[in-house]
Order: sequence, then structure tokens, then C-alpha cells
Amino acid sequence: RAIDFSRNLQMQPKRHARDNGGWRYMRPVGANDADLTATVWHLMFYRSAMNAGFEVPVDFVDDATGYVRRCYRGDEGDFVYALADDEERYASGATVAGGIIALAMAGEHNTKMAQTAGRWILRNPFSNYNRRNHPDDRFHYSAYYCSQAMFQLGGEYWEQFYPAFQQVLLENQNADGSWEPEAAHDARFGNAYTTALGVLSLTPPYQLLPIYQR
Repeated sequence: RAIDFSRNLQMQPKRHARDNGGWRYMRPVGANDADLTATVWHLMFYRSAMNAGFEVPVDFVDDATGYVRRCYRGDEGDFVYALADDEERYASGATVAGGIIALAMAGEHNTKMAQTAGRWILRNPFSNYNRRNHPDDRFHYSAYYCSQAMFQLGGEYWEQFYPAFQQVLLENQNADGSWEPEAAHDARFGNAYTTALGVLSLTPPYQLLPIYQR
């Protein structure tokens, strides 16, 4: 039932062909009927369902990855949040890493597109705790995505990313084990949310969850 529900949302008519195959958090919102991060979450759900033994038709995944690829900007080497030429066409740690993860979930590991996006992440490190360059770039949310994405890429991407990232995160962990609420957006969700993301960000080396295994 969940697979059918997700597919029905995916196939809702879009105002623009560019958004076909994607999902949106809420509709209608602005000029976009799909966005990258909602699409990545649904792709991860499809992957989880397949891991659990359920059949997910390949066209479900192909439609979604088609949208993800359209979010890629070759001139910048990144993935944008949404495709309309408005304030939502921006790149953040979450969107760039989300693109890498989405392709990996679909079986496209270490493609040229993913490697270029990995270099973008290395150029935009998590040096300053709870601060990012773009106003819509959430630190902990992006940290979760980037850690998983760089682990999927592995090799020099992981080696250059994780040690410094881990140090910043651990140095800023509170005495009770929590992390601060998001500074830029979503502070209203408190630090249970950011702490969960912090835990997920630190666990790729342990391969605890099948969905995040290479």
C-alpha cells in the first residue's frame, strides 16, 4: 500500500514536464511541482522496500532518477533543490549530497556526475559548526546527507571529508549527547531532530543500516 501511495504521488500531473518523476513536500507551492530532497526520500523508500523483498518496478525508479539528473548543473558541478528559475533553484549540502545518494540508491555508483558533486562537497566543508554559506542550507540536515553521500563515493572523497567533519561534530556535541537546534531554519523542531541527524551522520563507518551500506 505504501509503494502504491508513493507511486500515485509521483504520477500526479505536473504543470511542467521538467518536474515529471519527482515528488513535492506540499503542492501547489510556487513554480515547482517537485523538489530534489522530497524525491530523494521517496527513492530511499523504494530502495528500502526492495531491500525488504518487495517488488518495485524499474520504471518507478527510472522516472525518479530522471528528475534527479535534471537537477544536476554541469557548469557548477552540483544539484539544485528545484528546477524553476526562482529562489528555489539553489544548491546546498543537502541537495548536492542528496543527488549522489539518489543515484547510488538506484545503482549508479561513482558516476562522473556523482564524483563532480563530491568535489563540490569538499569545496564546501563543515568547518563552522551550525553555519553554512547559503541561507537555506541547514547544517545538520546537510551533514546527514553529505556524510552518507561521501561514504557511498568512498576512497579519497571519504578520506578527505570524514575526519575533519567528525571532529567538528564531536567538538560541538553537548554534555548530554545532543546537538543544538538548526541555526538557519527549523529551530522549532528542537534538538531531538538535529541529534538524530548527528547520530546518522556519524554511523556510516559502522554500516549499521542496510539502506546506507555500499
